[in-house]
Amino acid sequence: LSNATTIQTDDNGTLTFNNALNLNGNTVVKTGGGVLLINNSQNSGGGSLSFSEGTVGGGGTIGGNLTNNGGITAPGNGRSTLTIDGDYTQAGGSLAVEIFGSVPGQAHDVLKVTGNLDISGAATLDINYNFTNALGAFKILDVSGTSTGSFSSVNNAGPLPVSFDSSQLFITGEITVLSAMLGDMNGDLAVTTADVSLFIQALTDLASYNAYGFLVAGADINGDVDQSVTFDLGDLSAFGAV
Repeated sequence: LSNATTIQTDDNGTLTFNNALNLNGNTVVKTGGGVLLINNSQNSGGGSLSFSEGTVGGGGTIGGNLTNNGGITAPGNGRSTLTIDGDYTQAGGSLAVEIFGSVPGQAHDVLKVTGNLDISGAATLDINYNFTNALGAFKILDVSGTSTGSFSSVNNAGPLPVSFDSSQLFITGEITVLSAMLGDMNGDLAVTTADVSLFIQALTDLASYNAYGFLVAGADINGDVDQSVTFDLGDLSAFGAV
């Protein structure tokens, strides 16, 4: 690019740059409700890209700053890494991430930012989690600079009954995935006889159960079926069909 530019992507349309977009220090504004995919493997020459609608994604490098004021930032072609060689700012809209496995950049998306990350306003994090083999921590942010702000909400956009603990997201870049199925004491997304022994352990020695690694304060209340904020005999209803 030799000048500031507007890129229009119409609704239901997709524009893909494969090793073909060099910002060259210029400002680019994406308009329209369509999709702009960046699959560059080279540095794009500095500059900035901003948008307020539609989607910006891909598995390449944006060689400059990216600002999302109301659209969707979607790392990956399938599941991969979108690199921002600059600062990432999100004051609205969504960061949409897929987690289908444990390998970062291959089985789950990663947003890599070489500069600073700033999240504010009504910005949301929407996670499509579809990995039944394991719950736990997944590194979805890789930020070289500082991370400030917070997402207004972290939402389950996938088919599985999970919840998310984002307390480490701006520290380590990790989101912790937990079972949201009541009675699922061991986090395997099913209520079985294996959960009964853990429930008894929680009743008799909660500290020991917590140390086992399934309870994360403020996020995983799967054993508290009757919502009494404690584990007690009233919660046994979760195991009625086991």
